[in-house]
This record gives sequence, C-alpha cells and structure tokens, in this order.
Amino acid sequence: MNSCANCGTTFYEPKNMMDKTDFSAMQKVRVGCSKCGNPVCFSCAATAADERGQQGNCFCPKCSAELGSGGEAGELGEHFSGWD
Repeated sequence: MNSCANCGTTFYEPKNMMDKTDFSAMQKVRVGCSKCGNPVCFSCAATAADERGQQGNCFCPKCSAELGSGGEAGELGEHFSGWD
C-alpha cells in the first residue's frame, strides 16, 4: 500500500539526507505498525499520540500500539526514513 490507511495521504520516500530537511514532506513518511499491519504516516501516528497527551511520541491510530522511541520505532537516530 502506498498511502496512509488513516488519512489516505500518499507516502513520501526521502531519497537523500537533503530530502529529510523538508518538514512537511517528512510528515508523510510511512511509519506503519507491525502489530496490526496498519500502514500509517508519521503525521497520523504523531496526532494519535497528541490525542493521548503523549506529545513527541507516535501511536498506531488503529490498535494504539506505541510507535515512538520506547516502542516500535526503537533507535532511529539520524538514519530515520520511516519504519514498519
């Protein structure tokens, strides 16, 4: 699937480090959930966290699995380009 199951946005795939400086484009990077298989964008995962009062984190909007640094995403560091 090439689009977010939550909002329908087409996923953005950064090709190089310069692409990762485009903040609005990076909101569309795929950060799907391996627990339920829901392909979601970073923006929807971050919004789901905000709605839970956990700003700066990410949650799956479908199954509520944590996708942030303490959960699914793990150690993304500067190599971040999305996760499944």
